[in-house]
Amino acid sequence: MLFNEFQSTLNNVSIDATLDSIGAIDNKLPVWNFFENIFLNKPSIINILAYNIDGEPIIKILNFDGDKIIYKYISKIGTIEYMGNGFKKVKKGSNISYDLYDKTKFVINMFSYSN
Repeated sequence: MLFNEFQSTLNNVSIDATLDSIGAIDNKLPVWNFFENIFLNKPSIINILAYNIDGEPIIKILNFDGDKIIYKYISKIGTIEYMGNGFKKVKKGSNISYDLYDKTKFVINMFSYSN
């Protein structure tokens, strides 16, 4: 049943960027625009299709409502939702990560890609 729900979500979500299993991203502009909108306190949403190391698809929906960031992680197993009020962009070598924070507390790494 969960696979059917995942497939339905995948079919009904407009994908803005895709991350492959080794961290390459196909379209950085929507990502940059999303995080720029957070600085501007402008509501925004981005849908990312990512693939884990086994090639399984994962949908990552990031929604900023002008106050908080809601991060949904949707896989064949189910959906997990996280909330925070900020993020940190961390660069390590050629890798860029976006981490979700609630005030000063780390919540989760939302995604990362190779630059």
